[in-house]
Amino acid sequence: MALTVKSTDDHALLNAEHELWATTFSYIKSMALKSALDLRLADAIHHHGGAATLPQIAARVTVHPSKIPCLRRLMRTLTVSGVFSVVQQQDVVVPAASVSNGTCNGGVAAEPLYALTPVSRLLVGSRNLVSIITMLLSPNFVTSFLGIGAWFEHSLPDPCLFTQAHGEALWTMADRDATFDALINDAMVSDSSFIMDIAIRECGEVFQGIGSLMDVGGGLGAAAQAISGAFPSLECTVMDLDHVVAKAPAGTDVNYVVGDMFESVPPADAVFLKPAALWRLSLDLDVRSGGQPSAPHACRSQARIWRDRRHLLCFLCASSDASVESWAMCGTSVCGPVSSQIRSDLASGPWCPHDSLLDVDDAWVLHDWGHEDCVKILKNCKKSIPPREKGGKVIIIDIVIGAGPSHVKHRELQSMFDLYMMIVDGIERDEQEWEKIFLEAGFSGYKVIHVLGFRSIIEVYP
Repeated sequence: MALTVKSTDDHALLNAEHELWATTFSYIKSMALKSALDLRLADAIHHHGGAATLPQIAARVTVHPSKIPCLRRLMRTLTVSGVFSVVQQQDVVVPAASVSNGTCNGGVAAEPLYALTPVSRLLVGSRNLVSIITMLLSPNFVTSFLGIGAWFEHSLPDPCLFTQAHGEALWTMADRDATFDALINDAMVSDSSFIMDIAIRECGEVFQGIGSLMDVGGGLGAAAQAISGAFPSLECTVMDLDHVVAKAPAGTDVNYVVGDMFESVPPADAVFLKPAALWRLSLDLDVRSGGQPSAPHACRSQARIWRDRRHLLCFLCASSDASVESWAMCGTSVCGPVSSQIRSDLASGPWCPHDSLLDVDDAWVLHDWGHEDCVKILKNCKKSIPPREKGGKVIIIDIVIGAGPSHVKHRELQSMFDLYMMIVDGIERDEQEWEKIFLEAGFSGYKVIHVLGFRSIIEVYP
């Protein structure tokens, strides 16, 4: 029977309701994945050769026996979402004590055999992505987005989402919380190792024909070590701040040099700027001394802290003899939830002259920087490399919104990644925005190479 107009309208309404519910429940999907990481479900299945029954899984994870029926429900959700799959039914003996809710009283039952999928295989093995996903799903990051609606109601300048939610900058929290700092560090290493392995396999030619490579802001050198291992004749150097270089591992084929990408970049045939993973390896601060007191906080480069890095100030008064009340008022008007802590800190001192304060920039590469800062970084990169005809270039790994596969999920991930970068006032760019930066920095051309899924490799030529 043909659908009537009324039934067609109802069908459309139900489809719309489905989309609305599915979008609303997206966080359930994420939390189910987080549970899989917390319980190490993928490891349990991997232990059994890549496929296991629920009793086998339960025997290897820390699930209370009374929660096994709930574990079955979790596995069903993870299976529907593609994290795991059901490959066959297997007859197993089910103890009566392990079965509840009226399913059976023990005996023989058909047990689903859960298997790893391409998604969950990324959660096991030496090159797994557990650390980066664990970081992204951790409470400090997730709760930062609960106030995004309120954030849009305030005029700029305004604290980023992370600062708004927690009353302190992300790097400040990492500095005082060793566990949080380790979470970030492990996440950056896992993402960098994963993406560099693929970049070298799929597009290794971008590193061929050059004699030296300068990894600017390269942290502890995970990316440079991967490149050096694949191209032994290529001299790889990591440039970073002194407190980062001081932690550099010994016994590698990578050289380390202290420097500031806002001041200059050491000469090399090519400069490498990795995606900063999602963040910057080690959450290193670009601490640059000097300069005059700034106007109210308008960008990350105007954030200030005490030299001992304990007191975050989002506003620097014009003189060191400002009253406690005026400092606290600045904190209240700019920092919101951090103001009470500032008031307490400043009331107890000690006072410090303004020229002893340090400028603090989030030292993450390109997608964490505004337009003018990116231009400045790239201008310094251009000065350090030979002309294009002699092989000089800058190699960037980052997102180019709209580039790569055109399917909806790909575009959706890129747009969500861009929104996610608001957590630290970062941004992802489309090709036109990248091109504008390259031209303003004095480069003659560029090439976008689509071999890294939602990310791209960009070669920029002087």
